[in-house]
Amino acid sequence: MKQNAETVVTEQNQLAQSSKDIEAQFAAIMTALTERQKMYAKYAEKLARIHEVSHSLTRCQLALATALDSIETLNRQLPTSDRLEEFIWSTG
Repeated sequence: MKQNAETVVTEQNQLAQSSKDIEAQFAAIMTALTERQKMYAKYAEKLARIHEVSHSLTRCQLALATALDSIETLNRQLPTSDRLEEFIWSTG
């Protein structure tokens, strides 16, 4: 009985040590994953900002196109001698 009890105690100690090792590895993995999530959250935030800027630029382009159309319409209503030159928008 004593020999069996010692064997059981030894195995229990090995299991306890293995459990501690696994727990330490799990904690390290969780720390690494948490850091990775923080990094990706920063990237996602930057992408969201880029999307907002892109959306703002699109709205500005639409507003500019509308303004230019209005200016052209008003310009056509002026007498020929008072008309402005046609505005040509070029990029680059």
